[in-house]
Amino acid sequence: MDLKRMQRELMVISGAYRNVGGVYPSGKYDEVTKRAVREVRSLMGSRDCPEDMLVSELARRIVTESTPCKPDIFQRGRVYAPGDRADAVAVCQIMINRIAARYLNVPTLSVNGTMDAATVRAIGILGGIFGHNGSQLDTAFWRELCALYALVIGRS
Repeated sequence: MDLKRMQRELMVISGAYRNVGGVYPSGKYDEVTKRAVREVRSLMGSRDCPEDMLVSELARRIVTESTPCKPDIFQRGRVYAPGDRADAVAVCQIMINRIAARYLNVPTLSVNGTMDAATVRAIGILGGIFGHNGSQLDTAFWRELCALYALVIGRS
């Protein structure tokens, strides 16, 4: 089990379920993490499934429901470089704009579906937050963007 990954997923879940909040990806199985896992177990109604699988499944459901498109719009393994045009880039721009409303250092973008200079810059800024290298729109960045988007739009 990758504890830090599970804790990041718990952070995504906390955007939808406040009782799961307070987890920080420290890599330590502390009391806050234990409480959050117990809450996820009660939400999912399962006692037998490994906790990391339960957390991943609930986080996936939240991100899938929150993303402004079908989650498969981004092709796994695809890398969008400057100048590329695609629907996935447009959706990325929409999500970044929603995030930009909350984070002042993230620029608002023109939604044109093109990996233009402003989009590359915004991906670089968010990538720095995620610990992602470079300014490419790839699978790793997409996953982190969806998770942050779910947190930003919040759910009650």
